[in-house]
Amino acid sequence: MKRALVGLLVIGLIACESAADKADRFFLKGNVALNEGRLEEAVRMYNEAIDKNPSLKEAYNNKGVALYRDGKLEEAIDTYTDLLFNVDAYYMEARRNRLDAYLDNRDMKNVAKELKFFQDAYPDSSWVYMLRGIAMIKTKSYGMARLNFARALEMEPDNAENLVNIANTYYYLKRHDDATVYLDSALKVNPDLASIYNTKSMIASSVGNYERALEHSNKAISLDPTNPYFYNNRGFAQLKLGALDEAERDIDIAIRGDIYNGWAYKNKGIFYNLKGDYESALRNFQLAVKYDSAVEQLHSYYGDALYELGRTDEACKQWKISFDLFENEGRESLEKFCK
Repeated sequence: MKRALVGLLVIGLIACESAADKADRFFLKGNVALNEGRLEEAVRMYNEAIDKNPSLKEAYNNKGVALYRDGKLEEAIDTYTDLLFNVDAYYMEARRNRLDAYLDNRDMKNVAKELKFFQDAYPDSSWVYMLRGIAMIKTKSYGMARLNFARALEMEPDNAENLVNIANTYYYLKRHDDATVYLDSALKVNPDLASIYNTKSMIASSVGNYERALEHSNKAISLDPTNPYFYNNRGFAQLKLGALDEAERDIDIAIRGDIYNGWAYKNKGIFYNLKGDYESALRNFQLAVKYDSAVEQLHSYYGDALYELGRTDEACKQWKISFDLFENEGRESLEKFCK
């Protein structure tokens, strides 16, 4: 009899569970799936949570994060917009996430609108200057980016993320010593910030120290295993070290995480060059040019693939672009193979 009563009690408790409680259970399951990288399952759980509780803003936001990480930028933007329009227009985490999605989607018109919203809502905020700097980096306006980050740093000197942002602007300007100074400052503030090690990896690769680059990338990924850009940088180091299978896995993760990442398509093209599959390499280099024609050494590798296919005139045009960007690789090939 006691067992029967216990069974009835459990059934009664389940029956009495509110819609909000059910939503919370699905939300937590979604978080577990998101943290484990099971992105489609995470989206499914968040949809269940939203169905049970349409005002659970955290479920919308995390659903957007899962879609964003899965490379589904338009769907992520729609999810954030649904949340902001129908649930909470001032949920700033979702607005920041939507700004990231707009940036990756190269939607600069909406980026400008979003930045104006932040500026109006938080005048003279270091956070807003950081956002503006990040937007400037996306448009390769590195000088303007650095000015915005410097303004943010004046207002918040111990912000490790912002110190890394400044380091990144110096990296893109090929001023590695200056970048390292800011990275070392960031390390003193927060030694567990993954982006510090990612930028250190990029600097190491730029000077040909691929073993060190791999070490830094491994550290970055251990601290943040969900960032696709970290995998791309590790993939490049692995390409240079001859670990092609490992490199391909990492580069594919990077492409799935951002289907507009020109750096990742460049690396996939290098992978195919090393495999001797120059037609596949060309397709990836063409995608890289489509999404970001200024990717470092892209035109040099692109020219290499064309040359191997006997298309020397086209190869010389690519090497000339590389030469005009002050890249030694393009200059050497241009002088050796082109009249």
